[in-house]
Amino acid sequence: MRVTVIPSDRWIRRDEDAANLSEWPFDDANIHAIQWYGEDGEVELTGKPKPPNEIINDTSILEPYLAALDQRLLELQQLQQEQELAAAE
Repeated sequence: MRVTVIPSDRWIRRDEDAANLSEWPFDDANIHAIQWYGEDGEVELTGKPKPPNEIINDTSILEPYLAALDQRLLELQQLQQEQELAAAE
């Protein structure tokens, strides 16, 4: 699984699925990005001077982001189905 989270853009990507979130309930103002490469990853922090990236070895930091991505993808799928039904009428 490959994951990228970019808080400033409210953007989350997991493998081929990606979405922008209209609401961003996360307390991550000090994070530029989170990268997960399959077995490990890194948290890219913000600041001046820029602090070193934090290495991560488990997906626990990703879980709330992935749950939000799943919810947003479901919402988008439902919206698409509604639009298709409306167009068919």
